[in-house]
Amino acid sequence: MLADDERRELRAWRSRQALAVCVLVLVLVPLLALVVIAIARDLPNLFRSPLFLLLPVILVWLWLLGRSPRRWLKAGEDERAADIRSVRGEVAVDARRGAGLIAPSRYALRIRNEIFEIGAFWAEQLIPGKTYTVRYAPHSRAVVSIARQGAAADPVEAGADIDLTRRERDLLRLIAEGLTDKEIARELNLSPATVRTYNSDLYAKLGISRRTQAVPVADRLGLTSAD
Repeated sequence: MLADDERRELRAWRSRQALAVCVLVLVLVPLLALVVIAIARDLPNLFRSPLFLLLPVILVWLWLLGRSPRRWLKAGEDERAADIRSVRGEVAVDARRGAGLIAPSRYALRIRNEIFEIGAFWAEQLIPGKTYTVRYAPHSRAVVSIARQGAAADPVEAGADIDLTRRERDLLRLIAEGLTDKEIARELNLSPATVRTYNSDLYAKLGISRRTQAVPVADRLGLTSAD
């Protein structure tokens, strides 16, 4: 079953796919049609037209976002089914560097016989060769949580020898108090997306994978006291 954090992560992932679908349908497809029509009307000057340079950029973005509609639908299936799968093993991360807006960088996580696309904030904190447990939605293959094995044998002991920044301590305290990402964003004057990124970084640092595991850590650090 999907944990609350994992469900929120899946919904955020689906929202990103929905945004890509909007860009695809409302911007790229109409723009491509306009460029093709303009080029067709002025074929003798094809290679001198700036539209000829714009066409490859549009085609690259169509290729990059072409899977988004299917991913958006599949993520909906995963959310309704509340199903989850996991795989455990040593990880490797492949960085597929892009060229700015023409082809943005992408990261591929390889674990056992599985390959997943992941965001930069996860790619930067994974240690190649170390053992992790990756939980993912089966239809969309959206990664919803990554936990390093052996990073903290007991979540209650996590944080004892880890130096947390003031922002991380504030975040941990608010998580332990049961605030949602949106409520934490209002408290810290951040966007919900930024809070989710900080959450992932904090979880990796503490060796935890769920919100409930943050409570004993915060208690151990004295962050749940009345003052």
